[in-house]
Amino acid sequence: MDSPDALVLAILCDFKGRDEKDVITYILTRLQELTQGNSQKLGQCMLTLEELSTNRDLQNKLKEVESMLRDMKLEELPSYQIGMERGVSQGISVGISQGISQGIISSAIKMITKFKLSIEEVAKELNISIDELKKHLDKQ
Repeated sequence: MDSPDALVLAILCDFKGRDEKDVITYILTRLQELTQGNSQKLGQCMLTLEELSTNRDLQNKLKEVESMLRDMKLEELPSYQIGMERGVSQGISVGISQGISQGIISSAIKMITKFKLSIEEVAKELNISIDELKKHLDKQ
């Protein structure tokens, strides 16, 4: 089924002798695929699924399957790997930016202490606020 809402209703259907856990596993994994990127929709579907599962006394089996799926090796999923790559990329960008800022502050402090330039001159030349520069000088 290509509709998350219709898939949720499948919990009420006759499983025709199929193992209940297998059917529930299929429903949950298919829901995750269909709602990929929309955690709000997945959450709504899961709440409805949990509520409907009580009509067929399947809440314990649903809980078992949910637990089993959570225990899967998430780091092996392609979506996890994509997310990690994006996170690393963002981390590198932030790190570079912070490193540049620290380098500028370090240079500014040297210009003031070693070359006896005024805080105002250094702040203007390196485009740093005077207050920010004073804050770092006070830490020394």
